[in-house]
Amino acid sequence: MAVVKSRFDAKTRSYPVTAALGEKKGMGFSIEEDSDSPRTSCKTKEMFVPLDVDICPECKVNHSSMIRAHEMAHAKWSPKNIGKKENPYNASMMMYEGLEEVRVNYLLRQSGIKDEYSVCKKSVDTKMIPAIIQEPARRKKAFMMLAMLGSIEGTQFKNEFERLFNPYKWGRQPNEETLAEMPDYTLDENLMRQTMDVFDIVHTAYINMCYTKRGRHRQNVWSKSVSEYAKYLDEALEEPELPADMSNLPDELQNYMKNSIEAEAERMKSKHRYTEGKSKWGRMTIEKAPLVQNLGGVLKARKSRAMDMGAVPKYMHRYTTDQKIFYRQRRVLGGTLLVDVSGSMGLNADNVMEILSLMPAATIAMYSGTGSTGRLVIIAENGKMTNQRYINTMRDYGNIVDGPALDWLGKQPGPRLWVSDGQASGAGDTFSEGLRIECFNKQVRYGIMRINDIEEAEEFAKKYRKEAS
Repeated sequence: MAVVKSRFDAKTRSYPVTAALGEKKGMGFSIEEDSDSPRTSCKTKEMFVPLDVDICPECKVNHSSMIRAHEMAHAKWSPKNIGKKENPYNASMMMYEGLEEVRVNYLLRQSGIKDEYSVCKKSVDTKMIPAIIQEPARRKKAFMMLAMLGSIEGTQFKNEFERLFNPYKWGRQPNEETLAEMPDYTLDENLMRQTMDVFDIVHTAYINMCYTKRGRHRQNVWSKSVSEYAKYLDEALEEPELPADMSNLPDELQNYMKNSIEAEAERMKSKHRYTEGKSKWGRMTIEKAPLVQNLGGVLKARKSRAMDMGAVPKYMHRYTTDQKIFYRQRRVLGGTLLVDVSGSMGLNADNVMEILSLMPAATIAMYSGTGSTGRLVIIAENGKMTNQRYINTMRDYGNIVDGPALDWLGKQPGPRLWVSDGQASGAGDTFSEGLRIECFNKQVRYGIMRINDIEEAEEFAKKYRKEAS
């Protein structure tokens, strides 16, 4: 057993931790040799690493010294416990631990540690890349990628994988010469596409977590950021599914909403980011506008329908006109519509009336805010709606409470629609990548379909009415 030092260790003739990492008072980690599964426990202050000083003939480097430096970086920067403070977004441990590897690799580079291979570079091409591509589970595949990102192995993997995937990138098949050079595991087009899809998601999280909008290195990456992007990976790698409470919707409508959420997942893979800076949601209050207009007649008319075929006649007075003397009852589906009325997102009484004529049993609410507070106002419910005057007087021009408003929407009857341009701002009307990701997480979790404007909402309502007939 050895004790970690920050100076040259004569016993192993190497640096268990380089001086660039700096000294930390009371470090006191014990080291035991374990070449098969290097690991560090910040809680028990134990470190298991290879202690050999052998130089790899292929790479001309001592791989074990890089492993020791990486594990020592865990001892310096990784949290002792992973609790609510370190993981406020309740991300899964697999994704959190994977991004913690990325964070440690990144901070090692920022500290001036010479970036060398921790495994023989031959094994990256012959073992690691094939293992990642052939792994069927998306989350496990992502974890294997995260273990390399931020290191020289990750750079080699990225370059090699993009070279292998290039023939499929534009939907073309590789030519015969390219096929002859490609390994057997790259011949499965579906597997390659799935791997590229996962890589895009993982690489976007890595870039956004470690670099600024202008591509500059962040000075530090905190545990909260790891939790934030780990939660994004949890949701982005999960196949979007509608919540169980929407299973009673017509199949075509369910597929339409699922496809919309999947399209939103594709949009989230882009590297577009908002201005930098941390932010948090404002405080939201829930109010109800005076519902002064009654739509009961519309609801009643929508529930019944005259037919020219049936068993028991009800509308005999129609026999001499259209002969639709029979009665058929049908469902009047409800749903909930949440409208962002900040900035350019307008809303007027005509829009509301049009939607309610198509979805008369729907609940409609609008939200906006200013400063550090916002409010959600219910403007239509149970076949009643407010009027233009209340809509105009109960709106502000900032977002502020997108997240809390989506939480409210997630508890309402489905289908759940969010009319918004997808932007999200917190207290002070400041935009941040973390808030945008959180809104996307809520969309997937609650089965919320985002619609860009009122016109699209009306189109959906027409489709919704057709499916309910």
